[in-house]
Amino acid sequence: MKEYLPLFNKPSHYLGNEVNSIHKDLTKVKVHLGLAFPDLYEVGMSYYGQRILYNLVNQQKDYYAERVYAPSWEVAQILREKKEPLATLESDTPLSRLDILGFSLTNELAYTTCLYILDLGKIPFWSEQRGEDFPLVVAGGGVTFNAEPVAPFFDLMFLGDGEGLFLDFLDDFLQAREKGWSKRELLLSLKSKPGIYIPGFFEINKGKKGYFIQPLYSDYKEVKKFTYPDFNQVSLQPEDLLPYGKVVHDRLTVEVARGCSRGCRFCHAGFIYRPVRERSLEKINSYLKEALAHTGYEELSFLSLSTGDFTLLEELFCQVINKLFQERVAISLPSLRVGSVSEELILFLSKLRKTGITLAPEAGTQRLRDVINKNIKEEEILEYTQKIFALGWKQIKLYFMLGLPTETKEDVEGIYHLCTKILAQADKKVRLTASVSLFVPKAHTPFQWSRQLNLGELQERIALLRKLFQQNKRLTLKWHNPEMSLLEGVFSRAGRELAPILVKAYQKGEILSNWDDFLHFDTWLQVFAQEGIEWEEYLRERELTETLPWEHLSCGVTKEFLLKELKKSLQAKTTEDCRSGKCSNCGVCDFKSKEIVPKLNKKKGREFSFTAPNWEQALVKKEQWRIWFKKKGFSAYLSQLELQKIMERALRRAKLPLAFSQGFHPVPLISFGRALPVGLESEEEIFQIFMAQEVKEKSFALINSFLPQGLRIFHWERIDLKDKIVLSRREDFKLSYPLAKAHCYVSKMDFFNKQKNWFFAKQGKRKVHNLDLKAIMQMKHLEKGDILISFNWDVNYINPLVAIKEIFRPNLEEIRVIKIKC
Repeated sequence: MKEYLPLFNKPSHYLGNEVNSIHKDLTKVKVHLGLAFPDLYEVGMSYYGQRILYNLVNQQKDYYAERVYAPSWEVAQILREKKEPLATLESDTPLSRLDILGFSLTNELAYTTCLYILDLGKIPFWSEQRGEDFPLVVAGGGVTFNAEPVAPFFDLMFLGDGEGLFLDFLDDFLQAREKGWSKRELLLSLKSKPGIYIPGFFEINKGKKGYFIQPLYSDYKEVKKFTYPDFNQVSLQPEDLLPYGKVVHDRLTVEVARGCSRGCRFCHAGFIYRPVRERSLEKINSYLKEALAHTGYEELSFLSLSTGDFTLLEELFCQVINKLFQERVAISLPSLRVGSVSEELILFLSKLRKTGITLAPEAGTQRLRDVINKNIKEEEILEYTQKIFALGWKQIKLYFMLGLPTETKEDVEGIYHLCTKILAQADKKVRLTASVSLFVPKAHTPFQWSRQLNLGELQERIALLRKLFQQNKRLTLKWHNPEMSLLEGVFSRAGRELAPILVKAYQKGEILSNWDDFLHFDTWLQVFAQEGIEWEEYLRERELTETLPWEHLSCGVTKEFLLKELKKSLQAKTTEDCRSGKCSNCGVCDFKSKEIVPKLNKKKGREFSFTAPNWEQALVKKEQWRIWFKKKGFSAYLSQLELQKIMERALRRAKLPLAFSQGFHPVPLISFGRALPVGLESEEEIFQIFMAQEVKEKSFALINSFLPQGLRIFHWERIDLKDKIVLSRREDFKLSYPLAKAHCYVSKMDFFNKQKNWFFAKQGKRKVHNLDLKAIMQMKHLEKGDILISFNWDVNYINPLVAIKEIFRPNLEEIRVIKIKC
């Protein structure tokens, strides 16, 4: 696949050589697997779960895990034209040659993207059609607690914490291979393992109402999730992958806790990941110190379902903040629950930056907040936001849900009224954004039986909100695509009868339905109609007595508890958080063995004070350096923006005292020479960097050990503080071509040299410019296989690769262009 990189858009996403990527000798590996995330690189590289498994598996010498992402539509077309299968990133191994292909299922709209990856990998969709020569296809992630619409495509699924499941599974897989077992013999040996779901061992059929679930083995009637009892035993690897390009979440992520006991009745993750298990401060601090040293990240995020509930959040900030200040690392917090973060911490954060803060009231009226068990009062919301404004914040974002059970017109209008009450407390410079998602009933929640609103109802309520928000220019309303939410709702509570629908929708081009640009709702409706499926029937309210298609899969929360919570919701009664109140008897905890119970840090009863940082030292420009580097091999496919971020992080890892800009988002004062077009190599590039302190020359030698293959610094010198980066006026490039086509390339060069003029239309921002390439370029033959091309940028600038394509019309995958002088 990599031989076609010159033809790909965003080619860096297919290199597989990112800093901290892992490469092993395939001849010494006993189990070779791919970890597939069914979305584009920029989304998949942000998924924390894949990073956990990637590092966990690759610590074992006998196992090798590589990454797989969905290619763009344009890249897929190239692969099909070239009859090239989709391959892993690191070793370029075709997917069909792997031992195991594992998918992370995080949302239902990624189902057809799984088929897209299988198809490009030349692997049959249906589990029953894959013989012993194909990889075992498995899946994990939160959606597997009801992934019945895709169950026929997978050999097995994992329910629960993957850290405790996956390595044991690989051990079992290896033992089965060494014993010569068939795929079925392996699966039979796994059915006694907790957290292992083998869809083929259950027959599930849809009735008029509800489903008929028939286990094929008497000792395998229910699958219980696996829970890692002590989160401190889960290893964290500091050598985190550094992505190329702009990804959704490009920062160091630390999972401080897993699970949530707040009990929001719509929240799927809040129920399936119980109980709450927190990491110790010692583990977090140790990891942060090492991870920052191994990555050079400039931003840090504390991750959990409710970060504000982390018992020792203030203590954590106190312990890590000085190091973050010293290294100019920003802190990012997810949306906060009102009241979950202390006033002292808010005061501290206000001194760092006031760019915006996010809160999640979820509903606009107190009645509806009680229905969903949000357990916050309007007075608390107003008091909390008033404090935020008093501390200087000018932007606030609020998360709401539309279409919740029992919702009325008053509840919808309540979203607007709450926003206006919040704004009334602030000065006129404050802006508020309300982000509205649309309620989708989820399995294993109290609302799994609830009705989902249809398209007309959703559009009507969105229109009402839009009309209300137009009355106030300080308010901005954003909302989720209702068609997308409806599709998610259909597949989140459906059974295996919809698997053929997924195949047919994929065959009609539905590959990335969780992207607005790629979702074609009419196509889905057409497929449902052709198959005689009443899709809106899947939105209906379920009867409490009917069998749901996931009832053989247990997340530990009992059906009795969910029914009790549903009844309380209809009465607008709340249930307190068992973290601070009494046990709600949800069924997750094992109080006999005391192994599966909440694991919380203990409050130490100390007072904490926060001191704002002194940035002045980092703003000083003590000296400036000019640095020369080579950009060769796969690094040629890195864009200028990617290159700048890679260099910045390498400089951070080398502990160089960088000077920073001023403002809320300080960045290192670094400037590069003329941008080299993507796909071109170079023997000589330069950049300049300001330092806040004096630097010894030998310090720069460390940088190369933190760069990807092909990027190498080879010279550096101190320059005057007033010297500015100088753009090259002339540059020489060497074009290398296959010897078998020497006559073709040489004749085209000779033809160009004989011309008096060679005009080329270059599209500018506003108009087309006619450039004379003869005035810009000179060419001569060096030796067999090489042509020297000299560019004079005093005349005008043109992308060298564009000029070469204009004259030679080459197959890009057969040539090599390298800058040899600047």
